[in-house]
Formats: sequence, C-alpha cells, structure tokens
Amino acid sequence: MITNTTIAQEYVFNPSDYRGMKFNVMAVKDKPLLDQFPELKRFASFTTLKKDFADDHDRIIRYICLCYDRFSPAYTQIPDIFKRKAWCGMASGFLYNADSSVFEHPYYSYMDCKIQEINMAIIDFVSLFNSPEYMLITTAYESFYAKTRVLNQQVTMEGKDVLAGEKIRGELYTQLRNINNDIRALTEAYLSDMNPYLRDDLYRVVQEDVRKRLMLTPELRAEWRTNKAKEDLPPPPPTKTTRKKKDAV
Repeated sequence: MITNTTIAQEYVFNPSDYRGMKFNVMAVKDKPLLDQFPELKRFASFTTLKKDFADDHDRIIRYICLCYDRFSPAYTQIPDIFKRKAWCGMASGFLYNADSSVFEHPYYSYMDCKIQEINMAIIDFVSLFNSPEYMLITTAYESFYAKTRVLNQQVTMEGKDVLAGEKIRGELYTQLRNINNDIRALTEAYLSDMNPYLRDDLYRVVQEDVRKRLMLTPELRAEWRTNKAKEDLPPPPPTKTTRKKKDAV
C-alpha cells in the first residue's frame, strides 16, 4: 500500500539534535526569538524583519536558523536543499496545504528567496559562521575587477604586434571566465543554496564591499587626487607661436 508522507514525517529529530545549533530556536520559551538571542539584534536585517513582518518575524527567524545553521540537524541530515527548505518551513510554522504540501502565499516567496529583506537576514546570519569562502569571494571579485580594467583599456597597437595583443585579450577573457566559475562555486559553498535571487543579493553585498575596499586603497586615493588636481588646473596660457598664428588668421 502506498502512503503519502510529508517531509516533516520523513525527517524526525529529537530535542537533543538541536543543542549544537548556534541559536536553539526549537527550545520552547515564552518570548520572541530576538529577545532570546539578542546577538541577532546587531544585524539591521533582523530588526527589519521584526518591523516589516510583525506577524511572521518569529517564524522567519526560526526558518533561517534551521535552514542555514551549519549545526542544525536539517542542514546536516537533509542534503537536498528543496527538501530542507520544505522541512524547515513546516517546522517553523509556515502555512501549507495539508493535502498537497504546497506552501501558501507569502511563505513560498519567503522560501524561494524572492523577498530581499529576508535574503539580507540570511546573508548576515551565514556570516556568523566565519566561513573563509566570503573572503575568497571578495578576493576573486577584486581580481575580476582588476583584469576587467586591463581588458577594457584602450591600447594603441601602433608599432605593436596586433596578433600578440589579441592573444593577450583572449587569455584575459579566459581568466575572467574561470574566475566567474570560481565565484559561483564559492557562493554555493558559502550559502549552501544556489537560489538565483539569494545569490544575486549576496553579489550586491560583495560588490559594494569590494568597491569600498578598492576606493580606500592608498594607491587609488593618490591616483584620484592626482587626476582631480589635473582637472582643476586652469588651461595654460597661449604661447607666442599660438598668438602669432591667431594674429595671422
């Protein structure tokens, strides 16, 4: 006989399984999760959840912790990301149809990472685990930007081997593609989730971080000041030769 079991019935954990989590959100206490775990309040994204999702913020925080805590039993024992999200959604109290196990609106959007405020909370939460992947991602982005600038430079080919120049451009393009593949792989390892909406929000965070870091380097500050000084200089006075040519006209 075929029986239909939900993901919640397929994976059953004991209270002791949650004790290794950074924040044991399954321990029953009669107060909001942000009050139980004030460390999360240091992230503006989590306080935003409380403000913008007043009725659901506890459910969302519980879902984030269960799904993305590297010591959560759901994380360690449910390798399929879609099954893990479904289990965490049910365990967190997200409403769903009991017959079809399909989550109701807006909970499906929460789990499909279509809400940027929730994505930012996920990204902040993942940062608590001191994963080296984030630094590798930012380093890869810096390398990507540097090679892109070289590739886009207007190089005069006068007196040079055009074929050699095109070969260098081709090599740089190949390196950029390889770096892009590395960034994607590192992102998946960092988030343990390759949802495109969540990934793109992480890329925006990384890009902003990299831009700030690159603009704060002493070399770029010095280059910016030099260029700015050149822009602010008044035009040079006309030479005698120039005046004579004008007079002649």
